[in-house]
Amino acid sequence: MTEPDLASEPPSTEHSKISIVALLFVTAAYFASSGASFPLLPRLVEQELGGGNVEIGLAFAAFGFGLMVLRPFVGYLTDRFGRRNGVIVGLAIGAAMQFAYVPAAERSLILLLAARFAAGMGGSVLYSGSRRSRPSCHRQSVAPGCSASLRR
Repeated sequence: MTEPDLASEPPSTEHSKISIVALLFVTAAYFASSGASFPLLPRLVEQELGGGNVEIGLAFAAFGFGLMVLRPFVGYLTDRFGRRNGVIVGLAIGAAMQFAYVPAAERSLILLLAARFAAGMGGSVLYSGSRRSRPSCHRQSVAPGCSASLRR
């Protein structure tokens, strides 16, 4: 008689629920804080930097460019260093850059664009880490809100 493979047994349902709730909470908090800067960013660029529509557009685009640049590598990084570490690093970068916007804007547009670019990179790592940290197929009943797009 062989012993069961403990590594293949699913974790407890209670642990899975806590992990899913924590993951949803931190991801929602990140995106809420990122979204809170959207209405403030144009004022920051206009008032602190004396910029116009082009500079405002660049500030918004820098975030998306940061997402785009790191996205091809982030899957490998989260596989290599762990999804949880990806979420933690993404949150840390995102939080730091949220606090860096105003000081960066007080100095120059380039620093603000760099902060937005880095925040986009952090968002890329966070999103990829949390996206891949979904419940596995044998635990779908734990998270009934998971859509079919999250399944393999």
